[in-house]
Amino acid sequence: MVADVPEGFDRGGCRPASGIPARGYRWEPFREGNQVSKKHGAYSALTLAPRAEELRELIGSQLDPSDAQEFSLLVSTAAALAAQTERAFLALQDPVDPATSDRLGRDARGWAKLWLAALKSLNLTPQAARQAARDAGHLRLAQHLADMYGEVEEVTDG
Repeated sequence: MVADVPEGFDRGGCRPASGIPARGYRWEPFREGNQVSKKHGAYSALTLAPRAEELRELIGSQLDPSDAQEFSLLVSTAAALAAQTERAFLALQDPVDPATSDRLGRDARGWAKLWLAALKSLNLTPQAARQAARDAGHLRLAQHLADMYGEVEEVTDG
């Protein structure tokens, strides 16, 4: 036997949806490319992916091809951190919300440290570049001396 249900209620005791927006809320329907809720995108892997891919190619091109293949995970990580750090620092140039900016600033500093550590692991720091240039210069000088004067025996004391 079904208990008497008050008018306007279903058997579970709930009112059926009326089709009228609740409490006056009115949301625009989803559309492809909707960016309304996007603040800066520094936490969005989907937003960062295209830039991370560009940076992955750039970082990989700085390495020996066999190293780029062997360390592809580290290269991809460095690229993702670079894209995230870049996006965060761009957002911090024109902050909208101080509370969000504080958190984003702390996170961006951490990402920058991790990014630089990844570059250091790949030997892609300014110091490493200077050392590589010096080494290349020494090699060119050694080759020039060998071409000009032939093999030079090392002189030792004694």
